[in-house]
Amino acid sequence: MILLVLGLFGAALGIGGFAKLHSAERAAAQDFHDRLGPDSKVNVHMTPSGTATLHGDLAKVRVRAKDFSVSGLPLYLEPDAPRDGRIKQLEVRLERGRAKGFEIDKLEATLPEVRYDFRRASRHDGIVISACGEGTFRVELSAATMAKGAMKRDPALQDVHVTLSGTRMHLEGTAKFAFGSIPIEVEGILIARNGHELALDGARIKLSGKPVSQESASKLVGALNPLIDFDKDIGTPGMLTLLEVKSEKGRLILQGTMRLQERPKS
Repeated sequence: MILLVLGLFGAALGIGGFAKLHSAERAAAQDFHDRLGPDSKVNVHMTPSGTATLHGDLAKVRVRAKDFSVSGLPLYLEPDAPRDGRIKQLEVRLERGRAKGFEIDKLEATLPEVRYDFRRASRHDGIVISACGEGTFRVELSAATMAKGAMKRDPALQDVHVTLSGTRMHLEGTAKFAFGSIPIEVEGILIARNGHELALDGARIKLSGKPVSQESASKLVGALNPLIDFDKDIGTPGMLTLLEVKSEKGRLILQGTMRLQERPKS
């Protein structure tokens, strides 16, 4: 989705200089709207890099979107493409949306030293990202979003309420069994696992107010884990590496590194 944004900017500079900047931003915002769904609200801001911009050198491109719906993050590398264009910093912020049906309250990503095919962009043919430095990402999820995610992960859970404190998560709700539904409480530590998963570790579980054995707890929490799998749930295989898990003001914060992958072979 970054392709047309940068392509329009490069093309605008090629045919009319900086006077075309704002029209390029508006056109790019419309393109993002088309790509992110009919309810999306998009703003694009482009920062030139002095006269070097005329040669495809951009200081910054910022994309802000709300109410989005995507099947993944369509950002890929084509390493054999020319590298004559440069974006010093690319920033993307998506709020209140879904990726492959998974709810996301906010996703922020920053990518440095993006190289792209400037000549292709100048021909109104979009932009191909040929190289990019390792960036960072930050995902924010509310307790309510976590509760919805838990019920989606394990359909036996109903009426779930989640509270977050530090790296601890407490879940209360109702669990459906063959013999009926009973109250359930789950508490454990949220950890990063395998680089792309958020999991609940050391869980303690109560059914109808009574603690269950560790063996039973392990089996029950197995239906929940992983709580989130970035590769599968958000559609970012190999792109995001989860390094830090914490909570702030009742919201879960997931942070790590981001590295674009090569475009899948068709």
